Amino acid sequence: MARVPAAIASSAVPAPVIAPFAAADLRDYALLMDRVCRAGDAFRLPEAPPAELLAEHAAALAEGGGVVLVARVEGRFAGFAELLRTPVAGSGHEARLLLAVEPERRDAGIGRALLAAVAAAGEAAGITRIETETWADNHAGIALLLAGGFLCEGRRRQVRWREGRWWDSLVLGRIRAG
Repeated sequence: MARVPAAIASSAVPAPVIAPFAAADLRDYALLMDRVCRAGDAFRLPEAPPAELLAEHAAALAEGGGVVLVARVEGRFAGFAELLRTPVAGSGHEARLLLAVEPERRDAGIGRALLAAVAAAGEAAGITRIETETWADNHAGIALLLAGGFLCEGRRRQVRWREGRWWDSLVLGRIRAG
């Protein structure tokens, strides 16, 4: 487990502790995934898959050279980040990022800490390109990604019909320097 550097953590908010996903995290991981899916905040699923499928997913990520990290603040689950390695010949250097923070804990540096930790873990695993997608009006998420070294690579128009209108998404990517 790693503490977040003081430069990232706010003095008013306890620093998150970032650690690899463990079986004990499954319930909290599934609950947060479901909350985010149902709110339409980040993922395009209407609800999270069943917990047993999420457990298989986390295990498959680890076996396939991916990364799953969780954040805890004062012992309470606060978020997760995962990198899913691309399983296509010639593309093993790239991975898809999924990141979620408990809504009531956003703007506390947890997303920034998770992003930095998952990028470092990905680089250690040989991942040199990370790609993600977010809603075009997710200004906080886009700012987080841009500050984390991502660049906007494109816009996907009319990706999902929700709340009586079409929603666009942005594709962002980060390539390891050097």
